[in-house]
Amino acid sequence: ALAWQHLLGRGGTETPPFVLVLTVALISATAAFSAAVIVLVLFAVEGFNPALANDSLLMKNLTFFFGHGLVNITMYLGVALVYELLPEYTGRKVRTSRIVALAWNLAMALVLMVYMHHLYMDFVQPLAFQLIGQVGSYIISIPAAVISVFTVLYLVYGSEVKWTLASTFIFFGVMGWAVGGVQAIIDSTVSANFRFHNTLWVPAHVHSYFLLGLVMMVLAYAYDLGERVSGLAAGIGRTRLVTALFLVGGWGLITLFSLAGADSVPRRYAAYPAEVAQGVLYARISLAFIAMLLVAVLLYVWEAGRRCAHAFKA
Repeated sequence: ALAWQHLLGRGGTETPPFVLVLTVALISATAAFSAAVIVLVLFAVEGFNPALANDSLLMKNLTFFFGHGLVNITMYLGVALVYELLPEYTGRKVRTSRIVALAWNLAMALVLMVYMHHLYMDFVQPLAFQLIGQVGSYIISIPAAVISVFTVLYLVYGSEVKWTLASTFIFFGVMGWAVGGVQAIIDSTVSANFRFHNTLWVPAHVHSYFLLGLVMMVLAYAYDLGERVSGLAAGIGRTRLVTALFLVGGWGLITLFSLAGADSVPRRYAAYPAEVAQGVLYARISLAFIAMLLVAVLLYVWEAGRRCAHAFKA
């Protein structure tokens, strides 16, 4: 399932890319959820016996080991959908080469270590952990993102792509993942993280990664399934309208998040003090893009729901 036969150059059963990515995600998820269980148990022990105080740095490491791992693993499940669905729209196949197998096995090892870039501000953290956080964050972009981005470009470039709402969302979903990954690399650089750590730059990265990455991939899969079971294809006009509203609204919101973060506007503030009052303007402008996103989602739900209703009737 991890395609080790491809790594060793042996023959035998070919591991589909979908299975490889899925296996990497689920093995990593097992480690992440184990950390979550340990945190809960330690909190329970402390709750029953307050005299046994947990080490704060240990608890924070375990929490981010779980949380950051789960975020990346969820994204990988979306990428597995890309490997499975996009070839059907381009007429080209994706095979698990030795490079692809090596890349995803390396990603499985690195994804559990790069959480350390969230703890740069914890100065008592061992220096080696901080170095692993930055170097690991740089390296993981190669196997996880770069290989997948070039795979998508290979599938699309020069091929007779059948552009539907599903295939369009898949393509732009990979783009959102790539941009969010670049934002993450910038933020995982110690000198940049010192400036961006608690600003709206972080929500910008997360929304690029998820809203315009994973969410678009999942919506593409759901729409593809709806078209298959109902036999109803979307009109070109509606496809373009939903896609345009979603992309303009989403990227407009993320651009404002990014600009606000670069302008030192902090995150997690319900009201901005005078020192960062510029955040109010960014928030107000973003409402227009959020409204566009909302309209896009409502149109998508209408179109997808119509296909589900038709499928159930049939």
